[in-house]
Amino acid sequence: MRPDGTEELQAEADYYLSYRSDGHKVWENVGNSPSGAMRTLEKKRAGLAYIAAGGTVLGNENRVPAQRTNLSTAIDEWLEIIEEKFSGDSYGVKKLVLDEFLHSYGKKTKPKYVEDIQRVDALRFINTYLNEQGNSDRTRWNKFLHLRQFFSEYKHNVFMKGDAPKYGRRDPEAYTDEQIAAYFSKCDTVQFVLFSVFYSCGLRLGEVQTLRWSDVNLKERFIHIDERPEYGWKPKKWHVRDIPISQELTTNLLKLKENSQCPLVFHTRSGKPIYQMLEMCKRIAVRAGIPREEAWLHKWRATFCVELLREGVDLPSIQAMMGHKGKGQTARDCKLATGSPVLAVVGTENDTPPDCLRGGQALERMVLRARAEGVWASFMNQPIEVPELRPKLLDVMGRKGFPPLLVRMGCGPDVKGTPLRPVNGVLLSQDTTSSRHPLRSVQIIQSPLQFAGT
Repeated sequence: MRPDGTEELQAEADYYLSYRSDGHKVWENVGNSPSGAMRTLEKKRAGLAYIAAGGTVLGNENRVPAQRTNLSTAIDEWLEIIEEKFSGDSYGVKKLVLDEFLHSYGKKTKPKYVEDIQRVDALRFINTYLNEQGNSDRTRWNKFLHLRQFFSEYKHNVFMKGDAPKYGRRDPEAYTDEQIAAYFSKCDTVQFVLFSVFYSCGLRLGEVQTLRWSDVNLKERFIHIDERPEYGWKPKKWHVRDIPISQELTTNLLKLKENSQCPLVFHTRSGKPIYQMLEMCKRIAVRAGIPREEAWLHKWRATFCVELLREGVDLPSIQAMMGHKGKGQTARDCKLATGSPVLAVVGTENDTPPDCLRGGQALERMVLRARAEGVWASFMNQPIEVPELRPKLLDVMGRKGFPPLLVRMGCGPDVKGTPLRPVNGVLLSQDTTSSRHPLRSVQIIQSPLQFAGT
């Protein structure tokens, strides 16, 4: 029955009858069959009309009143179940939604029983109250799902098909190189390793929260993603995968493991998973000068995808490492790179000290000229530092030789120059016999990037 008094049949919906009994308004679920709902409606109308005319329904005086569920008790019981079955983040979000829902009643009398909650109140909360609180369409959609889950738990889902808020799907966002550098400069030792895993492995929140040392192969340098039953975590079948890790991350994980007595890689003092990683991420971002609303965990995952694309990794390989079921999500993440700055490779024919010196001089001229034209430059040497990726970079370029430097270039707002340490603080030796570090035989006068302001 619509507000204007007309009747309307819905192809797919749960149907309710609304009437008053003993001074209380009752919502009675009559199933999801339109024809069955109409038969029940006609039967109820006839029964109520008969009673109104002075008749008595046989057995009505002996009928047991319908069981009603106290709303406060139902909320406490449901949240207790959520806390036992899911993460602390899930518990916190669902509790917030229910608290907001009750608060949305304002001065209006709050329902005492779950069965007293009406569809109009639930819709007012989703469409009016949350809008007034500044919630985005996607956030309102998420909170709609949480509230509907609670209603369904007590078989009182007042929502109907089409009640869910509509929202537009945004393209993923990635952190900039400047944000990444600033972010990691504000991390302590454990936080540095934790967010290095997010950044350089592209793991999901649950994959990091339950990451065990037994999942990390430091010898072969990869992380295995699979079921972790002791923590109640099970990935979807296409999420099971092995993810390679860099030598730098391997070294950092090895140092972290030396002081760890817990099976979890990242854990609380009591040895439990860290469920406040999102809040930790935002606190570090604020310290790094990144707006709190621009920092979230999944953004590291999108950044990882962009880095892979820039390194020339093909789409099927990216899809496998990301654990995506189809190419759609991978393609959305890769769209970030289409508007990214230019990548410039400074290469030499050979890997000798004179070649390295000439490469540095070429870099100096390039970044100085770029800065004169209003273009910023920053290093992006991940594919250079990983030996296995160097040949792939050369294949993408279609060139031969040795690629010692990869530089990201583009236009953007003015930023402060990277603080540089004194030469004496970074020059290890001037031993001309060393073959591992050819530049040790060269007298370092000044870093060319000091002029570039990057």
